[in-house]
Amino acid sequence: MSIELKRACISRSAIAVTLINFAMLIFGGSEIIYDKLIYDFDWGGSYIDKFLVGYGMGVTCILAVFFPITSVLAYSTSYRKERDSGYENLLKLKVGNKEYRSLKAFTAALVTFASLFIPCLLWLIICFFVFGGQVSTMSIMPPPSFLERLYSGSPFLYGLFYCFNAGIQGAVFAVFGLGLISVIRNKYLGMLAPFCFCLFSAAVIDRFARGLNALNLFVPEVYVNTAIGKSGIWLYDIVLILIGLICFWVGDKYHGEN
Repeated sequence: MSIELKRACISRSAIAVTLINFAMLIFGGSEIIYDKLIYDFDWGGSYIDKFLVGYGMGVTCILAVFFPITSVLAYSTSYRKERDSGYENLLKLKVGNKEYRSLKAFTAALVTFASLFIPCLLWLIICFFVFGGQVSTMSIMPPPSFLERLYSGSPFLYGLFYCFNAGIQGAVFAVFGLGLISVIRNKYLGMLAPFCFCLFSAAVIDRFARGLNALNLFVPEVYVNTAIGKSGIWLYDIVLILIGLICFWVGDKYHGEN
């Protein structure tokens, strides 16, 4: 396992996706950074507010929309490469089918968590040093209700919570995407499937049940999914993980038998 994790973490795809995620964060906050550095103009609010603008609450943010794609690209697509090349069979002979599937799912989740958590943490640190450490009483977007005390008392921890959330959602969609890639014959459609699901949930499902909009998982306005009760976001994540694991088990087993 340690060898696989080390290989995955230093792979070109994982590094590239981490850099792409960071670039999307910087682009999301480009307006406030440009105005601050070039014109010394402050948009108002605290550094946490500005962090959230780049994270996913601003007009120019794109990471909150495209994270389902980068989550799959970070590592989940490597499974199809191994399967299509036949290298998968060699690995299964060494570790066994069960261990292989478990290792792939765990590695995909861990690598993708890091590919989103690290850029978000760097963006939080940049906002802290560029825009100062004082938290004002004004906020561009109101913080989630049960985190209000953390927002005012420990703003950096509040931002860190969102960094962890980004990593968790990346891990969820990595496993979800891994399952879809294993059952969808066309690998490119498999790569886009989690993104298409998010767009469908935002364009169609959101009209009937806003809490089931998958894009809200990355930037929860209220960290309780009212459509399915308390802790709904965690339930949503668990369902997506279970779907991914079941699809991965079925798809990998079917391919192995055929």
